[in-house]
Amino acid sequence: MATMFTPYLTSGLLLLLVSQVAGQDVPVVRDPQLQLNDLVQRYMLLDDKAGRADIAKQIKQDQAYTPQRLDSAIRHVQLWQPLPLRDGKFVWTDRRGDQQATSYRLPVDYDPTQPYPLILGELPDWFGDSDSFVVVSLPSDLPQAYHESPDAHADLMPMLLEIRHRIHIDSQRTYLCAPANVGWLVLLTYPDIFAGAILHGLPLQWPYAGQLYPIMLENLRHVPIHWVLPSDQDKTASLLASYVQDQAKKKSIPLEFVSATGDQAALKLKSAKWLASLTQPEAPAPTSHWFRFPSQGRTPWLSADKYKGSPWLAAQLSIVVNPTVDRDVYITGVLKEKLAYLGGQVLGQSIEIETRRCERISWRLHENSIDWSKPITVTCNGQRRFEGPIKPSMMTMLESAQASWDFSRPVWSARNITIRSDAPD
Repeated sequence: MATMFTPYLTSGLLLLLVSQVAGQDVPVVRDPQLQLNDLVQRYMLLDDKAGRADIAKQIKQDQAYTPQRLDSAIRHVQLWQPLPLRDGKFVWTDRRGDQQATSYRLPVDYDPTQPYPLILGELPDWFGDSDSFVVVSLPSDLPQAYHESPDAHADLMPMLLEIRHRIHIDSQRTYLCAPANVGWLVLLTYPDIFAGAILHGLPLQWPYAGQLYPIMLENLRHVPIHWVLPSDQDKTASLLASYVQDQAKKKSIPLEFVSATGDQAALKLKSAKWLASLTQPEAPAPTSHWFRFPSQGRTPWLSADKYKGSPWLAAQLSIVVNPTVDRDVYITGVLKEKLAYLGGQVLGQSIEIETRRCERISWRLHENSIDWSKPITVTCNGQRRFEGPIKPSMMTMLESAQASWDFSRPVWSARNITIRSDAPD
């Protein structure tokens, strides 16, 4: 009898069916990576929690499926469909339950099998070639929502999650391009989202800007920023811009001023290429994050899961300074008392975390965060909270990717810490 193999393809899994060779069975060729790819694909597409749990159990019990193979399978999922128009709109639901509409523009020849860099905001005329980016507009009510609204209902994360479901995005290459009066608010509030930013125009005139900018700029230690300033800015705005630049330099913030005058062709060439060259680091960078509302307590590898006390709800503070004390020091102290803080660093096998006004936090580790063959030590506010070996969790890898729809950098392990009652407020 002639040898015959019948190929069967389903969701990227290629099986060679058993055939007959001279009356003998031919063994099935089994590729563990292809089979795992198929299981992960099915897991991500299932709405049924019990069904996902069954698949996760199957993955965990098969010794051929290692964390490295699961990491690869998550990074290479194919979950997106072609979109009929390059320009369009989609509707998403904010944290208040209200529907918001957002416009998007796809790259030229958009291929849903490939991940693309994302720009949130609007592109000025001098930006240059944006044909390789996905561009999505920001909600129009962001300034009030971030600075004045007690709800903070315009949290970017519900919108970002909707974008990731509809368009194949490289989450490690998300950028901001926006007018400075809006861009600073977004960037300082959600620095964990962005690999880089271009801000243009006049800076935001915050109440107590002289004290608030130095505090909040600490959030941007690892977000490169180009700030394009017009030549006709007023004197007050120019002084504030110079002050922000000086404070950024003192804190080693990667902020560069770019003039909007001069060679427009050079500016076009520089802006798009500069953004496209930036990506978030794979290893966890030291992080420092001041925030106002609980939903804003996120860094690339730390999250504030529960706020301690009540957040600052007033539209702005009215601070009366005693003439016998240093004004800057006093106002800075009041602002820090009103804000929450989350910071930390990973030094080899040692993880150090610092918090203020946080009751419970979580920390996340990726493949390159630590040496997984050695024990780790975790301290929080100077107290040792964990010491010993830690193993990658396949359930965590699957659940975190499915919840965030972020497949660019799978989470290998996630733990939480309840802050002691005597921790600083």
